[in-house]
Parts: sequence; structure tokens; C-alpha cells
Amino acid sequence: MQHLNSRLMSLHTLTPLLALTLILTSCDRLTPARVTAGRSDTIVVNNVRQTRLAAYRLNQRGDTLGERPMRWRQVAGDARSLAPEGIVDCSQRGNMEAEVAAGDVAARIAILCRPIAMLYFTPGEAIRLKGGPVPYGLTGVGRDGQPVLQIAGRVELQDTSVIGLVDGQIIPRRVGDAWIRVTAGDCDEYVPVTVEDPVTDIDSLVVNRPYEESLAMVPGEWKTWQAPPGLSFITLTGDSASLASLQIAASRANCARLRIVAKGISCILGDTSRIVVRNTDQTRQAMASLRVERRISTSGSSVRRVRRSSGSSETSYCTLMLGPSAG
Repeated sequence: MQHLNSRLMSLHTLTPLLALTLILTSCDRLTPARVTAGRSDTIVVNNVRQTRLAAYRLNQRGDTLGERPMRWRQVAGDARSLAPEGIVDCSQRGNMEAEVAAGDVAARIAILCRPIAMLYFTPGEAIRLKGGPVPYGLTGVGRDGQPVLQIAGRVELQDTSVIGLVDGQIIPRRVGDAWIRVTAGDCDEYVPVTVEDPVTDIDSLVVNRPYEESLAMVPGEWKTWQAPPGLSFITLTGDSASLASLQIAASRANCARLRIVAKGISCILGDTSRIVVRNTDQTRQAMASLRVERRISTSGSSVRRVRRSSGSSETSYCTLMLGPSAG
């Protein structure tokens, strides 16, 4: 009986200790031990417009705690507008340091203001099915016209059946059209990506299966091709001297000049239409590459097509363009 009473007394003694341990453990999990803005405690801001900074509270185990109001203040660096709730004006390039506090814990955060006025996405719009992976990248141009090398952007894939995104590369998977969402600073656009597989016979021309041929035309030579009926885009590429002497047209077809290609036309071809290329130079050979392709409209009410040439942005804050970077 005495032994049983001793055990009961021990249990009564342990129960408060166990409860206290559980309470302390719970407090450790809910109490912020530090504040961070990321792995390096550096925030890159590419927005021209005012933007809200993000910071996170972590407990001792490194778990992220729920959101709570934080207080921001600038402590060093270039003069910038930083509101206590974390809204910063990074409309001009510069660096600053800020302190962000959550209760009794605080952290120093480096803020790199790198506003982007123009964003380039490479490689552009079309890749080859059998060409292998194609590297992609983002290059920015600031409001001062200088390159922006630090970009806090995202590239997200909308259709994994046509292409994949792996380690900074676009992986072609099948012929077709896909969209990549590109966001950085004030830019938020959908980039169309076409995976194509050229055909060797112009009679096999279909959407995303273009026909290509290298031309070496003697002085005054004419060449003609008969493509399947329908809407076709016909372009010539080559050195400027050869292109200057070459003429491209389509007989018995309704055609219009392409604005973005020096030697290009779009034509609605019929059963008797023929594509015609002529070397107008009577003394020199001209060399070029002919491309004939079929396209369908990929624009829609819910998706905007990005620009391919200079122009004012719809928002006047950021313009996204395809092609080589501005260096």
C-alpha cells in the first residue's frame, strides 16, 4: 500500500512538469526567433511602381510562422521612400538598407532597386523539335537605358505536353504551341512558344511543319513553287546584298507584305497559286533561304501576345520583348 502511494505521488509530480514542457515546446514553435527576407536577406526590386516588400517570421526550428504586421524603416543607403508597412519606391536605380521588426526580433535587409522598363526573353518564339534543349534567359533594361543584371523574375510553363522547363532550358517534346508566363517587375506577360518540325516536301506543309530551302540563284533566274491552298507566310532570309536583288511574290493569290520581316509576305493561296522568287541582278548570283509556313491565330481574349518590336507599353511601366537581349 505504501509502495502504491509513492507511485501515485510520483505521477502527480510528473504531470505538472509534463504540462509545463508541452507549453514551453508550443511557445517555442509559435514564438518568432528571427525575421528573414530570404536566403541572403537581400531583396531585388524590379518594379517601377511602388511595391510591398515581403519578410517572414521564423521560429527556432526554422519553420515559417503565420503573417503578422511588421515595421520597416530605412537605416542606410540611397534616399528612397520606405513606408513603415514595407511599401518602397524603387523607381530609380540604387541600394539601401532597411530594418524590419516583428515584436522583439528584427533583421537588416539589403534592398537593391533595379527598376526594369524593358524585359527581353530569349530565345524567342519558335524552336525545333529535333534541335535539342534551348537555353532561355531574361535580360532587363532600366529606365536609364542601362542593362539590369539582377532580376527577381519567374518563368512558368502553361503546357507541359509541348515543352518542358528544366535547369534554365526549354525542352521540346512534341510539335505544337505552348505558352510561358514571364513575370519580372511590372512585366507580366504570356510568351507563345512554337515547337516545329520542318518538312522536306512543300506538299507536306501543315501548321508547325514549315518548308525550308536554300537558294543559290544565278543572275536573272526565276524559281517557282506550288504550295497547298490556304494561308501561308513566305519569307526570305540572307545577307543584305542578296536580299536587295531578290523579289518575292505569289501569282494568283491574295498577298500582303509582312511588316516585321524585310522580305516576307502573307498569302491566301489557291489551287493554281504559285510562289515566285526572282533574282533581279543580271550580273551576280544571289543566295538566300526560303521559308514557307502555315500559322493559325494563337491570340485570345484572355491572353495577350507579347511585342516583337519597340513600342510603348500598354501600362507604360514595362515592355516585354522576344529575341536577343539588349546587351
